[in-house]
Amino acid sequence: MFAPVQASSSVTGASVEGDVAPVSESDVAPVSKSDVAPVSESGSSAPSAVPHAIPQPTSPTSPAAPASPAAAKAATQDLVNAVEAEDWSAAEEILRKQLDIDPNARTSDWGYSLLRAAAEEGAHDTCKLLLERKADVNGQDKNRMTPLMGCIVGGDHGEIVSMLLEAGADASAVTDDGFSALQWATRLNREESIALLRAAGMTGAATCF
Repeated sequence: MFAPVQASSSVTGASVEGDVAPVSESDVAPVSKSDVAPVSESGSSAPSAVPHAIPQPTSPTSPAAPASPAAAKAATQDLVNAVEAEDWSAAEEILRKQLDIDPNARTSDWGYSLLRAAAEEGAHDTCKLLLERKADVNGQDKNRMTPLMGCIVGGDHGEIVSMLLEAGADASAVTDDGFSALQWATRLNREESIALLRAAGMTGAATCF
């Protein structure tokens, strides 16, 4: 038979007496401060570390500051140089990236507008970018020739003629000598340009001079 175990009559919170050996201080492992979780003022233990950092909202990117007048002038000159050299890739890169350029600058050789110079050479994308940058579609040269006329003189560039007309080119404008875009087209046998000018309302006689 088992030896009886003496215990107190209370069950809850009871202590066992008799055969239970006492525990000395040397049998208890010391507890370091790092093993104890900090306790908040409310009495609950605070977590020892934050498992995931909370992302903080980022401020929106500030717009680029406008270029200085000197930088804008230099960029415009680079554009003029590219147009004069007929380096259309370089001209288009400048037009796409440089915000502070003058789209109505003139070439240093003949004083052409950049739009007229590009249109005359059939540089479609350069013309498109210049128009997007608000180049004057009716800007005249010294003899009052417009980009539309220059385009027709340079070749039968139908797509550019159409683009210029859609941008508001004045098909009825004339040069100092009284010649219109239709007369230039007739003289140079620009059939596609003639058809586009007729469709734009130029119904007068296309007298060849």
